[in-house]
Parts: sequence; C-alpha cells; structure tokens
Amino acid sequence: MIELSSPASHWLLFSTAAISVGFVFTGDPLYLIPLAASAGLLAGGRVYTTFMSFEAANRLVVERRLIGSMTEKEPHRVELSLRNKGALPVHLESLLDEPPIYLGRAFQAKDIYISRGGEVTLSYDIVGRLGRWCFSYVKLRIADPLGFSASEVSVNTARGRCFTFKPRLIARALPAARIGGREGISRASGLHSRGSGVDYYSFRDYQPGDEPRMIEWKMTARRGQPVVKETAGEGRGPQALIIVAASSDDWLIKGPEDTPYELVARTAFNIMAALQEAGAKVKLNLISRKGFVEVYDINSAAEVLSEAVLPPKATLIGAAQEAVTGSGGLKVLVTSLAAEDLGVGGEAVVVSTIRGDFTVKSDNDIVKVVEAIAHEAFKGH
Repeated sequence: MIELSSPASHWLLFSTAAISVGFVFTGDPLYLIPLAASAGLLAGGRVYTTFMSFEAANRLVVERRLIGSMTEKEPHRVELSLRNKGALPVHLESLLDEPPIYLGRAFQAKDIYISRGGEVTLSYDIVGRLGRWCFSYVKLRIADPLGFSASEVSVNTARGRCFTFKPRLIARALPAARIGGREGISRASGLHSRGSGVDYYSFRDYQPGDEPRMIEWKMTARRGQPVVKETAGEGRGPQALIIVAASSDDWLIKGPEDTPYELVARTAFNIMAALQEAGAKVKLNLISRKGFVEVYDINSAAEVLSEAVLPPKATLIGAAQEAVTGSGGLKVLVTSLAAEDLGVGGEAVVVSTIRGDFTVKSDNDIVKVVEAIAHEAFKGH
C-alpha cells in the first residue's frame, strides 16, 4: 500500500494545485514547468517506494537474535539487525516487530535511515516462557528519500524466527546435610543384598552383551520382553525414574500465570537435576502423544520438556499407569492429574498440581518438593 502522507508531500500537492489553478486562469505555459516538476517528484517518489517494496525481501536483510539464558521467566534482549544490500539508501518511516503476546509487548521504532551497504541494529526486551515460540513478520513502512510517498511491507527474518525456552533451575544444589548424604539413595531405590554380597537395585531392558544369567524371568514374562537386573558391580549408579504425565489441555496459556504443564515440567526438571547432582542415575520418561520419550541427561530433558507433544487427557491415565508399572528404583510421578484419578497406589511418589503425595502450585512449592523427595530418597543415612 502506497500513501502520500508526509508534510513534504502535502506541501507539494498544495503547490501543484495552486500552479494548476494559475495555468487554468492565465493560460501562461510557464506554469507548466513547475507543474511538470511537481508531478515528476510525486511520480518519482511513488516509483522509488514501489521499487523498494518489491526489493525489500532481497535487498533488506533482517535478522533477529535473542540474547539471554533461553530459560523461562528470565529476561531476554531481542536484537534486530537490518542490513541494506541494495544500491540505494533506505528510509523507514517506522518498523514494527510483534513477539508472541505472552512474551512481551510489540516494539516500534521510527525514522530509520540505512545507507547503501549500511546496517542498523535495534533492540527491545521480552521475558521467556516455556516452549517453542515463533515471531511474526517484521512490518516496515518505507519512504522515498524526499518523503513524498510511503509503502508498507512485511519482511520475514533471515535468521531467528523461532526460539525455544527451557525450564528454569531453582533447586538444583541441595546440601548433603539436608538429604542425608550420597549413600542413602541406594536403599531408597530398592537395593538389597543377595547371594555373595552383590547388590541388585533395579531392572532394565535386556541389551546385547548382557549375560543371560542376569535375566529376571518373572519380570520378563510380565512385560513380554527380556529384563535384566542391574547391579552395583556393573558400575551403574543408583536409579530413579521421573515420569511426566500431563495432557495437551494443560499447556493452553490464558494469561501470565503458569499453566499446569509449566509447573509440571519445571518440577520434574528440578527433581531430576537435584537427584543427578546427589549421585543418582536418573531417567526421565515423558508421556507424549506418540508414546514414551526417555532421556537420561539434564540437557535432553530440557529439550524434551520444552517441545513436548502432549496426549489428550483420555489416554493419559492408562499411559501413566503403564509407565509406573514394572520399573525398579525410586519412582516419582509428576502430573497435572490427582493421585486418586491415576490409581497407581504406592508404586510411585505422586507430585500433582491438583493433589497427590505433594501438591505444587508455585515455585516455593517446587523447592519444598525437591527437598522432601531428596530427603525421602536418602532417609536413614
């Protein structure tokens, strides 16, 4: 869309009208000279802005960069870099960049001049929110050099359109005195002595290279696939399983408050980080729309929790029960459902945003839950 809206264009239109009136009443051909000049300036401005509008996507390169921890609830700086690759300078009457509504307000800048081959950097602030977010187009209003006309165009960024924000660590480091020392996790995870002093503490799926004598046949028959016992002699650390169970409806953002899934993901992430730091071998199992997603390290957990494809609530309960059943070690189910709705009995510690063994509604609750679960894991030592 091209407009004639600047003060200069208004003055030129007024002057052109006056010259035209003079020519009509006098018939003097000298009036045609300034009339032609005025018409040429107007036409030139329209041609320039039309050309720049068509060429904006190719000549004007816009890149977006995010500076910060890429963590939810943390401030981040958005940098917009505008580079002019064309042979003509560019004058922007205005620039508008609109981040996703729950990350921050729209940013607008005015009267931006970018010389031939030049570059301009603009910046504004947003606050991260869990998940993957995609920005819209950058809206530019291009003016001709003399300000006689302007054209609006939307340009996609060459880089940096979508960003992922991971869960926030708020309770990772736990003093040993408050959780009973590193050794307690073994007994809390089900270690017990058997035979010639070898400690068996958990079960896992059979892997090529495992000794057949380590197969647990009762568990294998129940699960329908080979399962082996894990021993301390294998050099594997004590185990804990964190199961994340939330439905797609739990991630519908309606305002600045945390969604049920954001609380679930942040809680599971902090429990995993604390137990790993305490010396446990932790597996996180996310129930997704396509099945179980299992990860063993904190970085992978951050990615999985941030970009989860959650199932509908109708299929969640059965999947949660299946995830809990047949797993050895300390089991912690972090969910948006109530404990009684899941029907998992005493097979797992239930951390719920509604009600369970522990209820989470705020960051303070997460800190308390992490400490309580760690203490439970290490109690008696």
